[in-house]
Amino acid sequence: MNRVLIFVDDDTTSKACTGINPFEYYGVGLGNDIVPVSSIADIDPKGGISSLKYDKSTLRNGVLRLEDGDRALIVGKNAWDILCMLYHNGLRNENGFDASRLDRLGLNCGAFLKILWKDKDYGMDKVDIGYFMSPEFIKKWDYSGFKSAVTHTYDDALRYLAFFDSLNDEFGYDFETSGMATEPDFFITGCSVTTEKYGVFFSFTDIKRSSTKEQYQDFLRRFSDLSVRHQSGIWAYNLQFEQQVNFREFGTDLELCDSAVYNIIEGFHGKRYSLKWTAQRVMNKRGMANSGILSWDDAFDELNNKFDKMYWRVVPDPNNPKESIKVPNCTIDDFESTEEFQEILKLYPGYDDEFKLLIREHFGNTFANIPSDILGKYCILDAYHTLMIRRILKDDYSETCVDIYLDNVRLGASLHSGGMYKDLDYHARYQDQCNKMKAYGITYSATVYAKLRLDYYRSITKDIDKYNDSCKLLLGRGEFMKGDTVKIAKTIISNNLSDLYDSGLDEPTVYDTYGEEIYNALVEGLKDTYTKAEDSILRKKKVFIPIAERLTDALGLRSLHPDENIERYMYYDVAYKEFINIWRNQMTDIYHIPNEFTFLGIKYNIREYSDKIKDDYFPCTSPKEYDVILRFLMDRYKIESSFLSMIYNNLNKIEIKKIFDAMYAGMTIDQAFQHFVTNISTYPQELKEIVTMYLKDPYGERMTDTFDDARGFWKQADYWSDIRVDYKTLTDPYTEDDFKDTFKFLRKFCIMQCLFKKYQKVDSTYINGLFKTFDKEVHDTPKLVPDVMWDKSRNDNVIKMFPRYLVCEKDTKRWSSGYHTIISHSDIKRIVTAPFGYLLTYFDISSAEVRSIAYKSQDPVMINLFETGQDLYVHIGKIAFPDLDWTTKAVKKAKRPIFKQVLLGSLYGMGFNTLAKNSGVSVDEAKRIHKVMFDEFSVLREYTDKLFRYPLDHDGYIQTFYGDKLRTPSWKYRINPVTGKEDSAALARATRHGCNYCIQNGSAITLAAGFWNNVRVAKKYGIVIQPIICVHDSNTNQVPAGFMPYLRPFYDENFTEFTRNFTGVPFLYDIFVGANYNDCCLLNQLAPDKVNIGGSNSDILKILNKLDEVGVEYQLNKDRRDFIPEYVENPIERFIRDSVNTNIEMDISENNVDITFNLNQYNWGWKPSIKVQP
Repeated sequence: MNRVLIFVDDDTTSKACTGINPFEYYGVGLGNDIVPVSSIADIDPKGGISSLKYDKSTLRNGVLRLEDGDRALIVGKNAWDILCMLYHNGLRNENGFDASRLDRLGLNCGAFLKILWKDKDYGMDKVDIGYFMSPEFIKKWDYSGFKSAVTHTYDDALRYLAFFDSLNDEFGYDFETSGMATEPDFFITGCSVTTEKYGVFFSFTDIKRSSTKEQYQDFLRRFSDLSVRHQSGIWAYNLQFEQQVNFREFGTDLELCDSAVYNIIEGFHGKRYSLKWTAQRVMNKRGMANSGILSWDDAFDELNNKFDKMYWRVVPDPNNPKESIKVPNCTIDDFESTEEFQEILKLYPGYDDEFKLLIREHFGNTFANIPSDILGKYCILDAYHTLMIRRILKDDYSETCVDIYLDNVRLGASLHSGGMYKDLDYHARYQDQCNKMKAYGITYSATVYAKLRLDYYRSITKDIDKYNDSCKLLLGRGEFMKGDTVKIAKTIISNNLSDLYDSGLDEPTVYDTYGEEIYNALVEGLKDTYTKAEDSILRKKKVFIPIAERLTDALGLRSLHPDENIERYMYYDVAYKEFINIWRNQMTDIYHIPNEFTFLGIKYNIREYSDKIKDDYFPCTSPKEYDVILRFLMDRYKIESSFLSMIYNNLNKIEIKKIFDAMYAGMTIDQAFQHFVTNISTYPQELKEIVTMYLKDPYGERMTDTFDDARGFWKQADYWSDIRVDYKTLTDPYTEDDFKDTFKFLRKFCIMQCLFKKYQKVDSTYINGLFKTFDKEVHDTPKLVPDVMWDKSRNDNVIKMFPRYLVCEKDTKRWSSGYHTIISHSDIKRIVTAPFGYLLTYFDISSAEVRSIAYKSQDPVMINLFETGQDLYVHIGKIAFPDLDWTTKAVKKAKRPIFKQVLLGSLYGMGFNTLAKNSGVSVDEAKRIHKVMFDEFSVLREYTDKLFRYPLDHDGYIQTFYGDKLRTPSWKYRINPVTGKEDSAALARATRHGCNYCIQNGSAITLAAGFWNNVRVAKKYGIVIQPIICVHDSNTNQVPAGFMPYLRPFYDENFTEFTRNFTGVPFLYDIFVGANYNDCCLLNQLAPDKVNIGGSNSDILKILNKLDEVGVEYQLNKDRRDFIPEYVENPIERFIRDSVNTNIEMDISENNVDITFNLNQYNWGWKPSIKVQP
């Protein structure tokens, strides 16, 4: 037997220590060749390797030598890190934990590794000694039946193309290019096409050089034709790249397959793994007849590294000595003399002239400098391994399963490639509105808080007149530092340095800001020590002794004992006066907000001003500091808050609401509060207990939300509906009269805080985040997929946004994206707009998860309710509360959410306590409703019981819709590491996951596949339907404006019927159409040529304008001139009408119109095969 190396991370001292005792691996059947990390490396106390005790060459040839047929057990992070320093392993973006998920990892030298990783809570992985020591562990893949070739000429290329075209087989497929497909200087160097037995690299570079222009164009056409004809059987790895290459070079929009999909299918979906890792995972699995691949591109990576060193050398950054930068190491005239180039020629003898030719043709472009024989060898292996991943796993999963996940990946690739159009003018308008609303909201909030604090400190402060004017000035600026004159001096000096004056101070600024007394103390104090003010003196104590003495006299502190309360009083006094000045002279109302403010004599732009006030006077974004504010407020308004909380948190309880209605009939909120204060002792016991609970926890969320959340407004407005439309009170600028009416003040203060917070969130997360971070300047194509990005030579570029989607990467294999968090009511979505001649369609699936589980369980009652269009929550409600009148809106509004919460919560495995809390009912009531519901849906109950139990009986795996692997992440925690016993909490989570993961997974991936099928069918007929957004159970597409009369039948046939065919679930949906992502109208099909759209007048007009852009022929059943928008000008009214969310353009009109189209105007090719019911 060859060497068996055990390399153990025995670090026991650093913060990241593994703490493994090497002696654990003696005497267990692994031999005695055990090397501790500590014997060859020093450990950094903070974690990681500090330095090696021997050079790398000595380690590779000595204690860590690995050769063909060797096996090594790598235990722990430091051991892995050292091995990576010594040996190339082929992995790309994977770390040691990822490597530990492999059965074994093959190195190019012929050795195989098993990596063990330590979980911070659950200890080190265990090794299967029998497998590790078996002949199978070092068995290698047999490539002897695989033949490959590199084509250099037109004739050879045609011969191989004809060969592949004649096969009825699947192909591996991999391009080598210079740059990414959308880069301006992109070009293809070659492409490999492989079967299991044959692989060919078509060198585009060589074929172009050796052929006539006509021959090369003919080759390109034939290659493209091969790709088009065989696309359904072409397997790439990361299909987005291969598809973009085809689109850029050939103008073809292919639908390829992606071997990476098997990572998702097999439960390795939390990360986008590389081809090298995936091939090692699949082709090195234990138990396979042919297995054991090695890292195959070590020499290729080494060549690239040598090119990189030839072109560049690393030097210290002259602007930052701690950093390094790359600078050119050679030119096109002297590269041959570099040491690296000579090393390259030694590695690849016989290619001297070709290397020189390619370097001169593409100087600085590493990939384009590699001869095709060398490049092709590795490209062929990439394509071959890509195909073999598919071949090995093909029969393990149904084609339906594979196709579903492939369609998810294809949809993700299309979203990433196409991008979405951006309304730049509207984005700028929103930025401006964010700035203004933030300034207004934070100024009001800070003014109120300053006034309340000022009154508080005035009530407890004495001897304010003992402080001289200089003291008061510092107190007002917040720079009094409790009378510590050294700190005062350091603060003023550090903020006012200047080389223009002998003192080193900006003397005019110091004099103007702080007055003559403080100015003299600082300047004369510096003279006393012959010192010039600069950064370095801040660390010198002696310099500040005479300055502090002079400041003590200037401030009159020798006979004065500083009072912190006086300091705070003066701080808020000065601030309040400044705020009053702003309200009177700078920001007179919400319609006149300047872009520049002067505060404490300093000018700020509007964003700087808001940040200044937020940081210094109302830190509502700092949890710690904001908690101080909330506690201060609650101490003053806890009775009012308990009153509001009592009402708001119990409105959904019909019996209690009846009590409120009886007690407060005809009363204003102020009168009701007086009734509460006066008569609380006579209230029903349940209400008294509720109020007592709130008063015992005055700083709890249900009390503090009176101030810090939109609920503070709805606490008043939900019961007293007239408050909802009292916009004037909330819009008026600040005056001290605001405090006279307590409840008006409370809701206004709450709204102003929300105004700042909501616009701050939108500003940072969306305006300067999601809707800016992903901007790219592109040249778009008629298919709405860009071919080139950042090409400054073009004058027809547009800005599109390219947000990232994590396709099937959540625990349940659902998608994730920043677009999932966009505020649904905010008109910020208007930034996403439709291009010329196109509309956006948005369809939202109704009850997707509940429908999925109803039809999968085959519960006859639920299916009947869905098929007959009944509301299943109301159906259960009538059984649970037969005496209620379920025809009234009030009953449905109060009770329906309870049944929805109980059903969804039950499917997600919530306990009765949680169900009760979330539903707003008692635990006993939650149990009763649950029993009624699942007695009625008894088949569903039996089905879900099996799902809940499934992980416990199947090693943590979930029963999925399509047979793919999905394991609950809780399973690895099922054994408590301390007690060695089962962890009941982990098992409970696993049980819950059994049902909810199944539902979320199955519905989400099915919907995404249906969304993609719309695009697939459209492509077949040459119709451009380009997806731009996918959010869980909804999808937004760009569609031709003239296709509007066909939208409903098209989606019915290619989404609803498509998904029904392989799931049995009829996913119903509402379809909306609009000129942008926000302004959408509900679309109903009235006849094949007639639709009805309903929405605001401005929404309708925008759609009609889109139809007019491209001359769509239509007729309306109403006069277009009657569609007059009703815009809300008051920004606070818009804010409240939009459920306390940002909104800068609101049309409150409502209308609908029938549109009849001339179906003969366009020949789309596609015709509906099913009849759509209006």
